[in-house]
Amino acid sequence: MSTMWQGCLPHTDYFEMRSSGGHDYGVWVTTPPRYDPATAQAPVVYVLDGNWAVGMTAPLIVTQLDPMQSVQPYVQVSVGYAGEEAEHWERLRNRDLVPPVNPSRRSSSMRWRWGSIRAR
Repeated sequence: MSTMWQGCLPHTDYFEMRSSGGHDYGVWVTTPPRYDPATAQAPVVYVLDGNWAVGMTAPLIVTQLDPMQSVQPYVQVSVGYAGEEAEHWERLRNRDLVPPVNPSRRSSSMRWRWGSIRAR
C-alpha cells in the first residue's frame, strides 16, 4: 500500500490482513468524530474497492457533526488490497467479487435467451 493514505484521513486507522488463501488486504476503519465505542454503538457500513473509494468516502464522516444533517453516526470499514496487490486492485476485484461462471451452464442459458428473443 502507498504510504500516502497512512495517517492523512481524519478519524481513520489502517490495518493490513492476510487471508487464509494468502491474499493481502488493506482495511481502513473510519469512526465518527468523538466516537467512543464504550459509550455508544454505531452501525457499520462496509465499502468495497477501498483503494479507490476510501479517499472520497472517509472524509464524508465529518458531516455527522453538522446538526442540520440527519445522518445517524456510523463506522465505515473500507476493504481494499495491500502490498504489491494494491497496484492491481482493478483486476483483483474480479477474483474476489465476481462469482465464478460454469461455462457449460452459461452457454446453454445464453442460447435459450437468444432463441426466445428471435422467436418473438
